[in-house]
Amino acid sequence: MRRIFTISIFTLWLFFRPGFLRAQDTLIVYDISSQTIDTLLPVAVGPPLGFAKTSSSTGTMGNKATLSQIPPTTNLFSGSDFCDITKAANSFNLASYPARTAVALRYYRGDSLKTGCSGMLVSPSAVLTAGHCVYNYAGRTFSTFDSLKICPAYNNGVDHPALPVSMAKKIYIFKTYYDRNTTDDIALIQLEEPIGLQTGWVGIGYEANLNNYQNKVLHKFSYPCRDPFGNRVFNGDTMFYNYGYINITSGYLGINSPAATGAQGQSGSSFLYTDNTDYYAVGVFNYSNTYYHYPIRQNAFAQLEHVLTTYATGISEKHPASTDPAIYPNPFIDRLYIGSNDTKTRIMKLSNSLGQVLREVSVSSGAPTEINTSDLAPGLYVLWGEADGRSFSAKCMKE
Repeated sequence: MRRIFTISIFTLWLFFRPGFLRAQDTLIVYDISSQTIDTLLPVAVGPPLGFAKTSSSTGTMGNKATLSQIPPTTNLFSGSDFCDITKAANSFNLASYPARTAVALRYYRGDSLKTGCSGMLVSPSAVLTAGHCVYNYAGRTFSTFDSLKICPAYNNGVDHPALPVSMAKKIYIFKTYYDRNTTDDIALIQLEEPIGLQTGWVGIGYEANLNNYQNKVLHKFSYPCRDPFGNRVFNGDTMFYNYGYINITSGYLGINSPAATGAQGQSGSSFLYTDNTDYYAVGVFNYSNTYYHYPIRQNAFAQLEHVLTTYATGISEKHPASTDPAIYPNPFIDRLYIGSNDTKTRIMKLSNSLGQVLREVSVSSGAPTEINTSDLAPGLYVLWGEADGRSFSAKCMKE
């Protein structure tokens, strides 16, 4: 977690000038296994939008918790309507949604597993976090870890027994941040496995007028591991929770209280908005002082949405097992068929690249199961479900 000291008038002018806010930015893509770096050119950003968000889903596990829509009145940061952190397990079943979309980042370095930052699942196979959680800003390198494990609802030093985990596959950060500009300190982590199909995920939200976030209750799940101010002791092995009203300061989402100081490990956690129907992350925790969160602006939203719908789509890239259902033809046009040699009946679902379930069918041995796809638009789809006690997902393309 970094601290803010001085921001010059010139920096503020540079940061807020209209052209800067609308600038498009290339993404740097780091492949963890090969330790190679590539670039992803920006997609065009359309006319200014007042509000936009990506999809959210409770996944296949259900069990949705109700989050308070009223700000807290006790345990507050002084002079604010936002409470201090408490253990999340005191308020939630951690296997409930959306608590289980909060993840701990666990770093492997050699033979050691280290505590790290926080994040939140924002698609079946992508996590939103801070750029400085996955990229060494000072040394300009990603190689501070060998591999990265993503653990939903990690608590008391162990993976949650009811929830899947995944290793990270790729990292996406903005070139401005890669080039040592502190703007766009945001990252996406693409996972090897689409664990969000089970756990669910929250969306990413963009709001042109940041003042619209005031007087809305925002929620936070995080993994503090060290207090840089030396006031409290954390070790990064437990999920914490707090919520309330926030403030807008110098273009950041934060809390105007001298007591609102974050801890290392909370970096990468999100301010989460929900009305208990919609769920979306609106900013990423970057700075200790006054709980500063970098808001999702329109350019960042457009580039992140592109990654979520094109690359981190919830498709497993592992080779199928011999017991997996057979899918044909692929590409398909008006019909898709699923064959199985399993005597047990399985429920299979067809989703678009946003994770929206469009078809649900029962599949068993015998004649192939037919799915009518004549009304679906051309593009990428995912067929997924459980087969022989293991999760299964496969990419399908409609021509």
